[in-house]
Amino acid sequence: MKQFLKFTFASCLGFLLSFFTICIIVAIVIVATVTGFSSKQITVAPNSVLKIEFNGVLKEQARDMSFFDAWSSTNITELGIHDIIKSIQHAKTDENIVGIWLQMDLFSAGNASISEIRDALVDFKKSGKFIIAYGDNYTQQLYYLATVADKIFIHPSGTIELKGLASKPIFFKNALQKVGVDMQVVKVGDYKGAPEMYTNNAMSDENKAQTKNIINQLWRKMCTNIASERNISIEQIESLVEKSVMFAPTKSYVTEGLVDSLLYPDELVSYFKTHIDNTYNEEEQMVSYGDYIVLASQNKSNNNKIAVLYANGGIDDGDIEGIDSEELSKLLSETRKDSSIKAVVLRINSPGGSAFGAERIWRETSLFKGVKPLVVSMGDYAASGGYYIATQADSIFSNTETLTGSIGIFGIIPNFSKISEKFGITYDPQTTHTLADFPSFTRDMTTFERNILERYITDNYQLFLHRCSEGRSITKAALLPLAGGRVWTGSDALTHGLVDKIGGLQQAIQSAARMASITSYEVEHLPKKKTVWESMLEDTTIQIQSLLTKNIPLHEYRLIRSFIDNKTRIIIQARMEENSEIW
Repeated sequence: MKQFLKFTFASCLGFLLSFFTICIIVAIVIVATVTGFSSKQITVAPNSVLKIEFNGVLKEQARDMSFFDAWSSTNITELGIHDIIKSIQHAKTDENIVGIWLQMDLFSAGNASISEIRDALVDFKKSGKFIIAYGDNYTQQLYYLATVADKIFIHPSGTIELKGLASKPIFFKNALQKVGVDMQVVKVGDYKGAPEMYTNNAMSDENKAQTKNIINQLWRKMCTNIASERNISIEQIESLVEKSVMFAPTKSYVTEGLVDSLLYPDELVSYFKTHIDNTYNEEEQMVSYGDYIVLASQNKSNNNKIAVLYANGGIDDGDIEGIDSEELSKLLSETRKDSSIKAVVLRINSPGGSAFGAERIWRETSLFKGVKPLVVSMGDYAASGGYYIATQADSIFSNTETLTGSIGIFGIIPNFSKISEKFGITYDPQTTHTLADFPSFTRDMTTFERNILERYITDNYQLFLHRCSEGRSITKAALLPLAGGRVWTGSDALTHGLVDKIGGLQQAIQSAARMASITSYEVEHLPKKKTVWESMLEDTTIQIQSLLTKNIPLHEYRLIRSFIDNKTRIIIQARMEENSEIW
């Protein structure tokens, strides 16, 4: 028996040693591969074309492919908006780049982000270099982006989606009632549409009016720019939209002026030989965006720095990619105290979230006054809590398509008592005081409790108004018609004084440099991208959580944990409606 145990132990030990040895070897191979890639020498031949493939998802900061991504069959490519713009700007002055090829595939991005890339391409054309666009099938968003090109090509069997804009929010009131969940909502602001998905079966009149205004504005700009670039009338575009151009014969796109020619992919090489050089070699003179960004990102070291801080996603909503108010506040504090950082640009792409989290971030932004410039750059969204954290900036830049404002607060307490009854679960709380178990998710609020919550929500709304009034130098009387939860486009926000200028991140950085009186500087993006090891650790954690909570989506699991950890912060929200994506 002793001998058997000895052999068994030796076998197990040998297995474990072999396992760890293999893990170490695999880790070394991964690190060596990544290190080799990052140190790869990129050279650009004369008369080269930069190819940017719009495929995947657009992010503020795209993460590098991790170990699990490489082995995943469902991996989705991430592109960083500012990496794309940086590449375009670098190509503008690169004497070896003669033009850009926009390859249009399946791509997900916000309207303001597409506009920001489009503006960068418009600026690129001032160099006299060409832009061509090619796609098998163009989504409406990518067709709009493609219209900046000198030539638009499409596959002979391809389609163009051009149909106007729509917003189609979803409502859960009846579904929640059927399963026995009652969402108890208290809100301030007739236009505050975020909680309507739980309390209504359709949009309120106020929310419907503001949504119509937004989509009409966005469509007018899109339609005007398409007409101008393609040299066709707005009336003609409207006519094509009404006739459902997506199902029209592909050859009609040429006669209608939507594209310049029908080409198969291999015919593009012939086009480049004709318009660049008859010796053009695709393998040597086609540089991919993935390679080119390595060149474009090579910053020279400088003692003067401008820090770009990213505030992306919901505030304290449990999402791994959202804003952690504690972490962002810490980062703001560190950059404020860092003498090498002469100015800070806060890039906000957030619909808001926890009112407490927004106030915590606001406090750190307020401490910049008199210390160093703080400039805000708004992405697709900077609404409600996302606008709250912008109010102390010395200057706010917004895109025309940015959705902002939504100055309002709401509180939401779910009541799961009916669903509990269905499973025979009952509660019998014993308390020392009247409000000892408030807020509770297992019963209706009493009138007394609702009055308390309403007063609390009203006080928070007044604080929100004060922050906006003070930060934007607008009287409360002038601010009230702009508040009440109302969402504004960047264009309207500029008119009403909620933002200072129309422009993207690059314009915000340049403005921050002028405020800091520096002409030479290095841009530092924070938080920094995770290392390979950090990404592997994060992915491993996600995999473990997924196994432990396989019947609950990971985001919902974290949100439930947030509810448990701190009820009040989750209940009180400064958030814009998120389920009404415009497409």
